[in-house]
Amino acid sequence: MRKFIAALLAATLALSSGSACSADRKEPVVLFAAASLTDALDEIVAAFSGETGIRIIPSYAASSALAKQIESGAPAEIFLSADEEWMDYLDKMQQLAPGSRHDLLANELVLIAPADSTAKIKI
Repeated sequence: MRKFIAALLAATLALSSGSACSADRKEPVVLFAAASLTDALDEIVAAFSGETGIRIIPSYAASSALAKQIESGAPAEIFLSADEEWMDYLDKMQQLAPGSRHDLLANELVLIAPADSTAKIKI
């Protein structure tokens, strides 16, 4: 998944105008992301920046808070939301670049037990 997100960063920057995917880019890339992604994204951003020389400044918060900042004009180039409804909201408000929205992650509950377990769980 980390390689996928790093590839996403590269693809997003390649689609941006000007020198966005150049290491001599003057302005850093502003990345808004759900706070639940902090640990993984910090590692990905460090590796990506180290390999490309492109500075990325992540801003972590609740998806709702970030969506409201974007609606108010915050200059985020990439937004990774943990809440599909807030992406829907930004889409409805025409705050997303056309064709730029992609579902990347999902949550799934997994129960693990030893192969010889006789435990029964009612869900």
